Amino acid sequence: MAVYVPCSAHSLNLTGVHAAESSAEMKTFFGNIQALYVFFSCSPARWKILLELTGISLHKLSDTRWSARIDAVKPLAKRPREIITALDYCVDKLDLTGEMVNQAKSLKKWLKSFDTVVLLTVWLKTLQAVDDVSRLLQSNSIAIDDEIILINQLLDDLGRIRSSWNELLSEAKLVAESLGFEKDFEVKRTRKTKRHHDEPPNTAYFHDGAEKKFEVSVFNVGLDHLIQQIRSRFKVVKEVYARFDFIWSLTDDIVAQERKARELAKFYSTDVNEEDLVAEIRHFDRVKGALFNPGNSLKLLNQIFSKGLEPMFPSICILLRIFNTMSVSVAEGERSFSKMKIIKNYFRATMGQERLSSLMMLSIENELARSVSYDEVISNFASRKARKICLA
Repeated sequence: MAVYVPCSAHSLNLTGVHAAESSAEMKTFFGNIQALYVFFSCSPARWKILLELTGISLHKLSDTRWSARIDAVKPLAKRPREIITALDYCVDKLDLTGEMVNQAKSLKKWLKSFDTVVLLTVWLKTLQAVDDVSRLLQSNSIAIDDEIILINQLLDDLGRIRSSWNELLSEAKLVAESLGFEKDFEVKRTRKTKRHHDEPPNTAYFHDGAEKKFEVSVFNVGLDHLIQQIRSRFKVVKEVYARFDFIWSLTDDIVAQERKARELAKFYSTDVNEEDLVAEIRHFDRVKGALFNPGNSLKLLNQIFSKGLEPMFPSICILLRIFNTMSVSVAEGERSFSKMKIIKNYFRATMGQERLSSLMMLSIENELARSVSYDEVISNFASRKARKICLA
C-alpha cells in the first residue's frame, strides 16, 4: 500500500511564501524588493549602472523557486548604500519619466527607513536558516528520519530568532548608524475608534512605543506564522516516521513496541506477516545494541545486509526498504520540468522532440558539456561528413 509523503522542499518553500504575506508590512517589504528589481531589470542602461556601481545583481521573487527569497534579500542586506547610489545616478544621469523618477525616490526613501533595516536583518537570518535546510533536503542521500532531524533543528533555530528581538534590534541600529540611515521607527498616527460614554476603553491593541508595536504586530506575527506553517505541513511526515521508528529506536517499552509492530503489519498485510514481524522484533531488539552501530534507518539496513543477516530478519528488511524508498523531495523531477520550460519557450514552440531532448540533456548536464573539447567534436563531425576523398 502506497503512503503519500509531501515533497519536503516544496512544503518548506510554501511556508516562506505564506509567512511573507502574514502582515501588511511584510507584503510591502517584499513588494518593494520586487519593485526594485523591476526598476533596474526593465532597462539595460539601468542594469549596467547597477552592476558598475554595486558589483552585484538583484534577483526577482518567485513562489516556485526555493532559494528566490534569500537571493533577493542578500544584495539589499550586503550593499544597501551602493544600491541607493545607483538609484541617484539613474535619476541624475538618465532621461527617466516622471513616474520612474517618483518610483526611484520612493524606493530610496524605503531603503533608508529603519523598518527596512530591521526587516532585512530579521529575514536575512531567517531565510538563511530555511535555505540551508532546504538545500540539505534536496540531497539524494536524505531519508525521512534525517528530514525529521533537520526540521526539528530548523524549528529550534527559528525559536532562537523569535526570542532574540532585543539583539536583532540592537544589530539593526548599529547597521543603520554605520550607513547613515534612520535609527528609529516611523511614528504613525494611532487610529481612534468611537465608543459610547459607558463603554470601557480597549487597550489590548495599543502599545507603549513604536518598537514594541513593531515587535508584536510584525516580527512576532511573521515568525509565529512561519513556525506554525512548518509544524502543520510536516505533521504528515512525522506521523509516517512514528509508524516505523520502533525498528531502530532503543526503548525499554516492549509492550508499545509490539503494539506498533502489529499496527504496521496490519497496514502492510500483503508484505509482512504480523506474528513473524513481532517475533523478529523481539529477537532484533535483543541483538540490536550489540551488532549494529546507532544511526539512521538506511545505515541500519545496509549493516544488516553487510553482515548477511537478512535471512534472519526478512520482515524488518522489507519494512526498512519500504521506509527508505519513500521520497523526501521531488526536487530533481521538478527541476527537469523547469529546464523544459526555459528551453521550450514561445520562440521555440515548433521544436521537434529529438532537438528538445538533446537541448534538455545539454542543459541538465551543463558541467559535463562545458568540459567537452569543441575542437575535437568539430573534427569528428567534419571527418564523418567530409565528401572529398584523398586518392593519393
